[in-house]
Amino acid sequence: MNERSGQTGFSLIEVVIVTLIVGILASIAYPSYQQYMQKTNRQTGKECLTRLANKQEVYYTRFNRYATSLDELGEENMRCAERGSKRSDDLYRISIGNSSKNCDSKNCYRIFANAKHGQANDGNLRLIVNRTKDGITSRAGQRQKRQERNAEDGWEPWDNN
Repeated sequence: MNERSGQTGFSLIEVVIVTLIVGILASIAYPSYQQYMQKTNRQTGKECLTRLANKQEVYYTRFNRYATSLDELGEENMRCAERGSKRSDDLYRISIGNSSKNCDSKNCYRIFANAKHGQANDGNLRLIVNRTKDGITSRAGQRQKRQERNAEDGWEPWDNN
């Protein structure tokens, strides 16, 4: 830097180098941040499914069958979003279904959480509960968007069945 009388500051090359370093650090940190947010949002989706599963069991106790819609559970306006967020910021669209030859409303239910917005890159969630004479069995899964993901904390990848 040239020394002039009474002038101080940074040269253009110093500013460019600092900007370049900050850009490189940001490009490394941002993907990690996105993965962290998707994992956090996935947990929110799992909490929604678990909350609905609890309501299904209460419904079963009262009516001796499972509900076939969110309306029956009193959850027609159910939101699956971070607390304090707007309706348009919902992470998942929640639905209940029993459409399978092995799953009727008397003994079985399926809860689906279809990912929305940025969470769609992470995949959808589902919870299947089947009541048999041997007891209750449940399967939880996550439809994977990326092959490199592995099954973590009991939520296994599933196919279109």
